[in-house]
Formats: sequence, C-alpha cells, structure tokens
Amino acid sequence: MRVIFLYPYLPSPDAGHGSARLVSRLLADLSDVAEITLVCAYRPGERHLLDSVRPLCHDLRAVERRFSTDMGPVRRTTERGTTGLRMLSTGFPVSVVKLRRSGIRRALREALQARSYDLAHVEQSTMGQYVDQLPPGLPSVLVDHEAGGSGDDASRWASYVRKIYPLFSQRLVLSAEDGADLERLVPGLSVGVRPPGIVVPPEVRRDPDPDRVLFFGSPGHAPNRDSLDWIVQDVFPALQQRRPSVKMVCAGFPRDDAAALRAAAAGVEVLGFVDDLATELTRAAAVLSPVRLGRGVRIKNLEALAHGVPLVTTGLGHRGLGEVPDHVVRTAEDSEGLAAAVAALLGDREAAESAAAEGRAAVSELFTFERQATITADTWRALLR
Repeated sequence: MRVIFLYPYLPSPDAGHGSARLVSRLLADLSDVAEITLVCAYRPGERHLLDSVRPLCHDLRAVERRFSTDMGPVRRTTERGTTGLRMLSTGFPVSVVKLRRSGIRRALREALQARSYDLAHVEQSTMGQYVDQLPPGLPSVLVDHEAGGSGDDASRWASYVRKIYPLFSQRLVLSAEDGADLERLVPGLSVGVRPPGIVVPPEVRRDPDPDRVLFFGSPGHAPNRDSLDWIVQDVFPALQQRRPSVKMVCAGFPRDDAAALRAAAAGVEVLGFVDDLATELTRAAAVLSPVRLGRGVRIKNLEALAHGVPLVTTGLGHRGLGEVPDHVVRTAEDSEGLAAAVAALLGDREAAESAAAEGRAAVSELFTFERQATITADTWRALLR
C-alpha cells in the first residue's frame, strides 16, 4: 500500500527527544508493509540528520522550520506577531498554529500531486490541521500523543479536537486514559489505543550515586519546562530539607536556557544536552518526573523504567502505566509528596532497586516496537477493507 505520512519533527534515530526516536522506529518497522512518503519538519541544526531518515521511507519531503531559539530578535518578534494573528484567525492553540506553515502545506500538496495514495497517516495532533489538504474519501488515521494538547490552552484544544478529529477515519491514542478524555470531548468518537514502543537495552548496569536524582527532557516541550521550574521552586527545596546531601541533576536543557539558568542558580547541576543518556541513568539513584501539564504517555518515564531506574512522578506522569505493578512507580501530586517519595527511595536503596527491576521487566513486555507497529498496520488494513 502507499501511505502519505505527516509528522511535525524529524524522525531520526539520533534525535534528541523520545517522540522522534519512537516514530523513527515505527517507520523502519512499517517499511515492508507500505511505501511511505514522509512529510516532516526539521530545525536548521538537524540538517545533518536528514540522511539518517531517508532509508526509513520511500520518499522524504522535509521542510525546514525554525524555532524561536533559531531566530534573531527581529525575526522572533515578527514570528510572535504572526502566531498571534493566526491564533485569532483560526481559533487554534498556539502549538498548532506554530506548525501552520506554507512550506509544509506546499510539500504535502506536491507529494499528493506526484502520486496517488491508499491512506494518509498523521502522527501527532498538531498536524491534524492539514486534514483539509487530503483528497476527499482518502482513508486517514490521526495518532494523538497527548489526547488533545499539552495543557497550554484547554479551551482552544477542546475546540480544535471537536472540529478536526471527526474528519479522520480513525484516531489512535497512547493510553486508555487518553482515549476516555477524547471520548468525553466528542461523544461517540471512535478511538483506538496504540501504546508507544521504546528501546529496552538487553541488559543494564546500575552504579548509582546514592544521592543523585536526575531530571531529563527536551526544553522545546512546554510540560518539561514547567516541570523544571516546579523542581527549582518547590520540590528541590523540600527534598533538601529531608535529605541535605541530595544532588539534583538536569539533562537535556542547554546551559544558557533561561529555565536552566534558574535551575543552576538554585543549586541544580545542569549538564546540557548529553550524548549518552544511558550513562546518566546508570549514575542516577532515582529519576524525578514531576509532570503537571499535558497528557499522553511520557516516553522519558518509560525510558527510565527500561533502564531499571527508580521513578517518582505524578498522576499525569503515570498515565498509560496501568499494566505496570502499582508499587513500581512512586506517585504524588504536590511538592512535599514528591520530595517525600524521592527521599524514601534514596533512603532504602535495596527496595528501590528491586521495584525498579520489576518496572524494567514490565516495560520490556508491554511497550515494544513490535506491538506499536502491529497495531498501526492492523489499523491501516482495517480501514482499507
């Protein structure tokens, strides 16, 4: 079958965030199921990764997209104005509007003119806005990674979901909780579940510093920025009260990022982007993931569990982990509870490592790339039937 596939980022196996690595593997696993034309966006600094994506698809149509951090002050001001006008004219959330690009629209149009397709696949909700560019009657799938948004504008996201999602033939989400959220927004909406796949190392080495707590994530994702600010303002001070020797470490945020500078000033060790996250996970006695925004399954939480690291998160961070034994992941909803959970793990290393080993075993079984690809391919075949 021929599939036109839309994705807002560059799905390179060497990308710096979990979503891109997930989609990279998905494309690789589906390459013998379909001829895939990929329409995606990439940042200027990712140009060297284009060659790693070409083998994953039949035809690559990648469009350069600059983030605000890739722009000078004048261009950044212009971009903010353009974004505001687009929000007024469309009513869409800001993260959707930022991907409303003439270059993406042109690349999609040219791909559709070049050949015919059996099906359209749209990965991530922000790209759902291009459904109006698809040929009438073409079966289509939308995979929503966050059940209608990352929490930046709930009312606009609800409106966007109600307007855009019913236009697709089928919708997939990453967890049952996400599916229930969408069905509450649009009663009668058909929603399937496709748990994400992750890389589970065949074996892991644990050599933790008994006081080292790791937070990691991409600064381009609003929930990660909120999490780091929450750590700096409330969680880390509360943790220091319980365990004065604790070392809080942040990986993924550039050292000159505003949130990273605030973290460093508060005593957090800011590593910047790290080439080998596995090394940091090996050294961490626990991973702290205090999620307050968004929905979906947090790939970074799965990666922590896959490496056998004790995990502390919130109820939002626990979404999609319902099949993982309850005692494996510690959860709390406020800064004091999170600090207490981390301190308890640091204070009982044997129990923490035992629970983390159980978490690794569960993730290895439940969140596989094979399952992700099988559900996607079965959805495609069902629509074509």
